[in-house]
Amino acid sequence: MSFKKNSKFFRNFGKAKGVESVTTVMGAIFIAAIVVFFFYYIFPLFFGDLFKSIALSSGEIVARDIAGFISVSGVAPNEIKIEYSPSSSVQYNVSVNQRVVEVNVANERANIKEVASAKTAVDNLNANIILANIFDISKNMKAVIDQNGNKNFVPIYSIIGKSSATVSCASLGGTCRTTCFANERDAGTNDCPQYGAAGGRTCCTK
Repeated sequence: MSFKKNSKFFRNFGKAKGVESVTTVMGAIFIAAIVVFFFYYIFPLFFGDLFKSIALSSGEIVARDIAGFISVSGVAPNEIKIEYSPSSSVQYNVSVNQRVVEVNVANERANIKEVASAKTAVDNLNANIILANIFDISKNMKAVIDQNGNKNFVPIYSIIGKSSATVSCASLGGTCRTTCFANERDAGTNDCPQYGAAGGRTCCTK
């Protein structure tokens, strides 16, 4: 009688251990499935978008795009205006001179992180843009009367930069002043106060 009870005990114990083993295996399979799902679907999607955003906002890409858009405006038969916004969070310093577009990617303190350049096919376009992430590239036709009284249209090219967000003067390492000192650079109004007896102030950086 005692042996039967002990046998029953071991049989039940074995069943309990078997259930526990199955539960452990199922749990491991479930965790593995979650890991595989994140590895093959979530991670590529997240990091793919991240790397794509970084690539599209790089200085080299922005320089090529701006040079390309300027060239497009040059071959357009009529007046044209192109708005280009490579990033909503990155600011750019852009210089256009002698058919060369130079782009400096500026960080939060306006120090240079990356410098890139590209050539454009348009003459007579010079510009110097500070801390912008929206660029308006345009060609307008200006009527000119020559010495014989004939009317001719001359293309006038331009590029204007603006920022989609207000950058704080403090984040640029600057100080709000009415007038910048000789050794300082005027970085625009940013969040500097534009009222009071002294009038509007501008952000002065080193």
